[in-house]
Amino acid sequence: MATGGNTATKVSTGKPKVTGAVYVAPRTATLPTDATSALDDAFVCLGYVSEDGLENDNEMDISTIKAWGGVIVYRSLTELNDLFKLALIESTNIDVLKAVYGDSNVTVDASGNVSINVKAEDPQEKIWVFELALRGNLSKRIVIPDGAVTSRESITYNDEDPIEYGIEVSAYPDANGNTHKEYIEGASGTTYYTVSFNVDGGSAVPSQTVAGGSRATRPTNPTKEDYEFDGWYADNAFTTEFDWYSPINANTTVYAKWTS
Repeated sequence: MATGGNTATKVSTGKPKVTGAVYVAPRTATLPTDATSALDDAFVCLGYVSEDGLENDNEMDISTIKAWGGVIVYRSLTELNDLFKLALIESTNIDVLKAVYGDSNVTVDASGNVSINVKAEDPQEKIWVFELALRGNLSKRIVIPDGAVTSRESITYNDEDPIEYGIEVSAYPDANGNTHKEYIEGASGTTYYTVSFNVDGGSAVPSQTVAGGSRATRPTNPTKEDYEFDGWYADNAFTTEFDWYSPINANTTVYAKWTS
């Protein structure tokens, strides 16, 4: 039986946290790994962002392979650009200026006078964190472990509009290939369980975090040299096949069966 259904309370906007939405830190800082833990002291807040908010472009370039007769038989990812666009509007914020132009290009003397050098150089890589407030007072955190400002928009100076530093942050992959990670605080009253996969020497299968009453997602079949994968089971004696339609209400281990 299918589970779930339409739930209006799970629809949300992406508002900035009132305490600040955009933070940067050197790549030596400790990366956050959840939605709510305090950030490392090395992070600085870049203040207000324009009313256009934050835009994430996750551009995928897919190539297709066609068989004789024109039928598409395979699609392959050839390029992924993970880009974040925003406009910083605290134009006299020193940390904003350093994020836009690079730390070494912005200096402040003893009197508070600011000097900015604008020149051609490789973009500076930093950790970027975006803090969002979701419906129901929940928190969402977007973490870019390795991001750099790779585009700066035109700056307009006039009598009516705020001075904006429109930037584009490119997210580079970490050691595991992740260009960015997203964390969402669990809703009050929701219990989450871990579904682990015992592959008995086969290729690793990541564990899953599943809300109580929801279903686990069947992963890609693992592989094992000289063995054939023979299904997922609910017990290590391989007497009962695992039911992927059954709701998860406890920490669960799923076992891979092999035949030689």
